[in-house]
Amino acid sequence: MSVDGVDNSLIGATLKAARASLKLSIADVSSQLHLSEKQIRALEQDDFESFGSAMLARGFIKNYARLLSLDHEPLLEIHRKTFPEDQIQSISYQTENVAYSKAPNLNKSKVLIAGILLILILASVIVYKVIGHQSVAVQSESVAPEAEANVQGGAELMPDASLPAAERVTEDNTTAVTEVPLPAAPEATKPQAQKTETNKLQDKTVEQAPVVKPESPKVATLNTGLVKAKLVFTGPSWISVQDKTGQTVFSKLSKAGTEEFVEGVPPLKFHIGNVSATQIIFNGQSVDLTPNTYNNMARITLGDH
Repeated sequence: MSVDGVDNSLIGATLKAARASLKLSIADVSSQLHLSEKQIRALEQDDFESFGSAMLARGFIKNYARLLSLDHEPLLEIHRKTFPEDQIQSISYQTENVAYSKAPNLNKSKVLIAGILLILILASVIVYKVIGHQSVAVQSESVAPEAEANVQGGAELMPDASLPAAERVTEDNTTAVTEVPLPAAPEATKPQAQKTETNKLQDKTVEQAPVVKPESPKVATLNTGLVKAKLVFTGPSWISVQDKTGQTVFSKLSKAGTEEFVEGVPPLKFHIGNVSATQIIFNGQSVDLTPNTYNNMARITLGDH
C-alpha cells in the first residue's frame, strides 16, 4: 500500500531484516515483547489493520524497533501517513415502542399513616437514648464522692523505713543528719617543665618526618583524527553507523536519490538494511559490500587500518 509516495511495506521488511541480522527467532521476540507470535508476524507483514487501532499498532512498532536497536521515529512517520488517526464510529440504537403499565395510585391516607408511625418510632428511640444517658451520668456522680472519701480516709502515711536515711525522723522528733564523705582530691599535676620537654620531642619528630609531594596527574592523550564517508542511496534504505567510542554517529531511514555524509573517530562500523540500494564512498573509493552481505543486509568496518 502506498500513501503520498511512502511505501508502507518498508516497515515490516525493516523489522524482519533487523531481526534476522541479530539472529533472533519470532519466538524470541514474542517472549521479550510479551506479544503473541501471530502479532509479531502481523508487524513484519505490515498487517496493521488486524490490531484494530492505529495507536496500538504504533506502540507495537515502537517497542519492536527499540528491541532491535532501531530508530523508531522514521517507521512511525511512515505509519502515521498511512493510518493518520483512529476513526471513532458512532453506534445508534433504534428502540421499539414499549407500552409500560401505569402503577396504581396509592391511597394518600395510607401513606400519611405510615409516615406518622415512622416519626413516632424515631421519637421513641431518641427519648430512650436520652434517658439512658442521664441515668448513667447520675450514677457516675454518686460514685465519685465515695471514692474520694475512701482515698482521703484510708490513705496511710509512707513508713519511715521507705524514706531515705537522711530524711528519717527520730523518736525525739529530730532529724538525723548523715554525713557524706567528700571525694578525694585529685593528684597533683605534673610540673610544667616536663610538659615542655614532651612538646619539644613531638615537634622534633614532626620536623624529621619526610614530606611526600603528590604526583601530578598524567593527562591521557586521545586520538582526535576523524574520517569521513559518503553515502549514496538509489532506493529507500536504513543505515546505522557507530564510531570507535561506540557512539552512534548516524542512524536514519534514507530516501531514494539522496546523499548523506558520515564523520567520526575511526574505525566506523556500518549496519546497512538495503545493500542493493546503498553505496559507500570511503577515501574517494567505492566500497564493495558483496563479501559482507547476507539477505540484502551488511555489516562492515572501515578505517581500522
